[in-house]
Amino acid sequence: MVRRCGSKCQPSPCFLKNIPTRNYAYAKLSEPFIASNICYTLFMHIHGLHHLHKRHLYKRKTSETVDSPFIRLLDIVALINGIAGSFAAVPQIYQILNTGQSVGVSLPTWELLAVSSIIWLIYGMAHKTWPIICSSGLSIIFSTGVIIAVITH
Repeated sequence: MVRRCGSKCQPSPCFLKNIPTRNYAYAKLSEPFIASNICYTLFMHIHGLHHLHKRHLYKRKTSETVDSPFIRLLDIVALINGIAGSFAAVPQIYQILNTGQSVGVSLPTWELLAVSSIIWLIYGMAHKTWPIICSSGLSIIFSTGVIIAVITH
């Protein structure tokens, strides 16, 4: 049960025994979390906003998993791969500028690659994902370099 003191709620010592676990999304959480958020949880359930409470719990769980060491390592590997993969266009640009010929280079392919990179850049900026932003930005620069080299030679 919950006692009210002004605007603060204080859980009674036996409040866990009085909450039916099948009706609450937070039953699997630890007791200190339940004690600190009992007012919030009861407010959400009383006013029919339990779906928002579940969304709040989901956001909290996903933010904890994003900070894991494996995800950080995966982000670093993706960033390195994206940057290294973007440099794949440099030999093509060098060959066009060195030989002065663009025979065998498909302009529509590089245009589509640039447009695709622009879409990925927008996606990365919307989600604030640095590996996608960096690799897409470099891909746009190098794809545009190939397009300019093909048009000028």
